[in-house]
Amino acid sequence: MFKSKKFFVFSFVMLGVFAGCRPAGVIPQGQAGSLHNVPAQRLSYSVDTDALPPLEPEQPSTADERVAAVQADFDQNRPQELLDKTLPSPDKQRVLVIYHRAGDKETEFRLDMYAADGKLIGHVSPDSMAISLPDAIAWAPDGSTAAFIGVTRAQSQIPATADAPTPPEVEPSDNAANTAANIDGNIPANSSGNANTNVPAPPVQTSAPIKIFANEQIYTCNKEGADLKYISQRDTLIYFYLLWSPDSTMLATLACTPAEWQYGELAAKSRAEEFRPFGRPRLIEKIGRERLLDDNLTVVHPVWSPDSAKMACAFDKDIKIYDSIGELPTIAAIPLRIPLLTSSQRFDQLLREELKSSGNSNAPSNLPVPTPTPEQGVQVMPNESDLVSFNPIVELRWTDEKTLYFKTGYIKEMLDSRYSSYSYMRWHKLNFSAQAQTQTGAAR
Repeated sequence: MFKSKKFFVFSFVMLGVFAGCRPAGVIPQGQAGSLHNVPAQRLSYSVDTDALPPLEPEQPSTADERVAAVQADFDQNRPQELLDKTLPSPDKQRVLVIYHRAGDKETEFRLDMYAADGKLIGHVSPDSMAISLPDAIAWAPDGSTAAFIGVTRAQSQIPATADAPTPPEVEPSDNAANTAANIDGNIPANSSGNANTNVPAPPVQTSAPIKIFANEQIYTCNKEGADLKYISQRDTLIYFYLLWSPDSTMLATLACTPAEWQYGELAAKSRAEEFRPFGRPRLIEKIGRERLLDDNLTVVHPVWSPDSAKMACAFDKDIKIYDSIGELPTIAAIPLRIPLLTSSQRFDQLLREELKSSGNSNAPSNLPVPTPTPEQGVQVMPNESDLVSFNPIVELRWTDEKTLYFKTGYIKEMLDSRYSSYSYMRWHKLNFSAQAQTQTGAAR
């Protein structure tokens, strides 16, 4: 009896040991439904063309909506400064304020941090920094950090600060939170415009003055408007798009060289079109570690998977998935040209029949007749030039861990918006699952 019990215990322990050993890439039984730890190159997918569109995400505010309390403070206490935009934090406790002063260049802005009740907390951007591309400013989902694009302000554009409040005397301290001035050396003002000594002043950055680059780089600050720092430092690039990961630890961004930016602007201007910048996707962690994801250029904004484990980017008719976690990140390329060709052929045919049934005599000129299929029954791919609905990917939306929507269409945004065109917009989706793994090799 005693020996039998010892054998049973030994067998049970060894079973537990070997159960914990598994070949790399095999999903544990308890995580079989999750794709979080599945490398991008181990994803399996199916394509649903012309799918129902995804639900539209809730939009917290429009670009021309402003926090009333902040607008009131500008009207009463800051008549020489013009408020352009307000961006409340996700928890609605803080407000990033984009504004400009008389004499500032049209494309250069300034950034302040306000409380939700309209009280100035502090100046985020120093006078020597211009906030570029205000549409790229982004709050982290947890509300702890804000990211924005900054660039050196031309010296001729830096206004005199003779009317600014005199900064208080600051005793040297190892604790930046105990100092009394903000990053510009200013303190909050009360309703009369005088320095208010009855309320705590914003913290000062006691380290050396922050470096400001000649080309657009990524800067961050905390929810108090302090701890200003740069997390990109490649001054040979222009960063122009920012998207926080859902877990607030990383940023997806697009960047290009100044020469590429200038070429794109000139080319768009020659066609009387709005300039749509194109760049290479990059991943930047909150601590500043940066990774180039691809050498191909794209105008489509990258998106995150809801679990922050992966990123997706679109290049014309293809989509690529990149791991954002793990020591050896992988890439999956998903070619979509063939399924989009065949679905566009069906889509055009349905359009042609609909136009014909409605008595539209212009149907043949609007929708060219596709190349006929041989009588032998051999399937021939349609000619791309015959299909008006065969267009590149223009938008991505990752709604859940296993579903990535993508939109194709024809977009032409003209300087005169009356002539802009948004045609043949069609939603499709990718359905992800983990590739089946074979239990090969001995567990070690």
